[in-house]
Amino acid sequence: MANNTSKEELAQRLKSALGDFSCFLRQCGKHPDIEVIIHDANNVLNHRFEVLGSGLITSDPIDWHCDFKSGFKWPHGKYYKKYIRVNKGDNSDVKVPIELSRCHHLLWLGEAYLITQDDKYSSEVVNEICHWIKENPYAYSINWSCAMDVAIRAVNWMYALNMIMDSKIVDDKFCKQVTRSLLEHVYFIFHNLEKGAPYSGNHYASNLSGLIFLGLLFKDIPSVRTYFDFGLSELYREIRNEVLPTGVHYEKSISYHRLMVELFAYPVFLLQKAGFDVPLDIYYRVKSMFDFVHSYTKPDGTAPMVGDNDDGRLLPFVKYAFNYHAYLRSVAFCKYKDRVYESLPTIDSFFLFPETCILTFDSSVKLLSSRPKLFQDAGFAVLRNEEFYVFFNGSGIGMYYAELNKSVIATHNHADLLSFDLSLGGCNVFIDAGSYVYTSSLQAHNEFRSTRKHNTINIDNLDQYHIEQDKFWAYSNFKIPSVLEYAETIQCQKVSGEYSWSFPEDTVRHKRIIEVYSDRMFVIDEFKCVNEHLFQSCFMLDPGIRVESVNHNTIELFHPEIGRRLRLIVGDIDHVDIRIEVDRVSFSYGCLNETSKIIMEFRQKGNFKYSLKIVPINE
Repeated sequence: MANNTSKEELAQRLKSALGDFSCFLRQCGKHPDIEVIIHDANNVLNHRFEVLGSGLITSDPIDWHCDFKSGFKWPHGKYYKKYIRVNKGDNSDVKVPIELSRCHHLLWLGEAYLITQDDKYSSEVVNEICHWIKENPYAYSINWSCAMDVAIRAVNWMYALNMIMDSKIVDDKFCKQVTRSLLEHVYFIFHNLEKGAPYSGNHYASNLSGLIFLGLLFKDIPSVRTYFDFGLSELYREIRNEVLPTGVHYEKSISYHRLMVELFAYPVFLLQKAGFDVPLDIYYRVKSMFDFVHSYTKPDGTAPMVGDNDDGRLLPFVKYAFNYHAYLRSVAFCKYKDRVYESLPTIDSFFLFPETCILTFDSSVKLLSSRPKLFQDAGFAVLRNEEFYVFFNGSGIGMYYAELNKSVIATHNHADLLSFDLSLGGCNVFIDAGSYVYTSSLQAHNEFRSTRKHNTINIDNLDQYHIEQDKFWAYSNFKIPSVLEYAETIQCQKVSGEYSWSFPEDTVRHKRIIEVYSDRMFVIDEFKCVNEHLFQSCFMLDPGIRVESVNHNTIELFHPEIGRRLRLIVGDIDHVDIRIEVDRVSFSYGCLNETSKIIMEFRQKGNFKYSLKIVPINE
């Protein structure tokens, strides 16, 4: 029986499901991320954690039930369905304890053991898992309140265990205990599935991913095989439902797209390794998800922060900056052997393909940039040349528009139609502000999803959608953007999108056109309306950008990192009030950075055009 599993048997199960990690040091011992892994593992040894913007805190002994940021603790020993996860009356954030209990940090301990063969790391993995099991009895803890977190925790335990199984610290007693808990995890997931109606998202995908991983671990147990078979058919169904033909996940958040790549691709890779015949359409959709990552990745390896962001990952083998997505290019290159993805190898690639991944560290590898591309079914476009990178967002509400008959819809999108991100010479200029937090502050959550927080136009100080101020993730009166149009010549890349604002006695049609040339670009906003309105065009600057000067229609920016200046010239309209305001952006959940925001404000009526010319100044 699996719940009487010996060390030898559990080691064989893990190796069969995940692969042989014994050659990690030989393959990855010279990787530049090794120092990062050891540093983070040593913090974990000292029970020092940094969770969702908490800062580096010490929790010794580890408190698995505490929000380190607010100090709020969820009570021990309470049945999981009786917890109140979200309380609008305080600033507690349930994401903090459940993020810690996803146990991503055990990966770094396991990797540190593979690097050093020092049992202090394997001992910490064993001790923390035993402590977690003791402090979180099955179904009686806040950390059993969401099947998504249960699934992610189980997968991270599996990988960490596979890294340390040859340690003398791991014995039969521990293997029996952890096997029993993993069986409880798979039972819990199957009986608490988070399937949505009419559509599902990242929570249900996490459930299915967990069923696949655990099903391959315990494939000989009839009940688990039933869970696995269900998870397999549903995983294929959800990939077909949720991944648009161009490869974009239908929630249309860049952060969640990265999470969904891991949740869909990693179990599919494991299935192929186990000899399953993955349907060709599933293979295509998963590969196309990597294609989208390749297209949206900026020259510095980071991603635009379009839509919501909660720092969600499945398997963070290295603690990268959260908006760094370029490691997925390495994963795609190792899997598909397509030179378009060619990049420096990552630790992630080894653990996903331990038998076939050959890591070389040739610093002469030239990272290939993707070509300009339109993702019409998602409403995204990427324009790029040697000077400029532009990510254009005309996506609208996520998932499918069949839900538009509802007066209120929950979504991970923001009120950011026709917003765009801009990089110059590999450095960010205009950025998306991110998300900051979810349930710990409804006011802050609403601020970061508002139109004013994005590089687009707001009219009469209103948001493009009505943000339901007392409901998380909810909008009403949403707008449906028109189809994006894209054109390309030798000299110019051009994209446009359009939508309409509805007012009691007027309709305002807004069309935005972006034209990118080799040495300049234009942002052209065309409007059609009857009555006079107040228009505000906002641009959120990267914190590294300095505003050098502001004249009546010209702004000069300076980026110290690359020593470049950028001139913004307002055209086609008179009487524009230009001002610079202090604002804040969030590059990772729970973290804030101060920056500047440009606001160009004017009153106008009728049919008119407003343009902004953006020119790099070469000195």
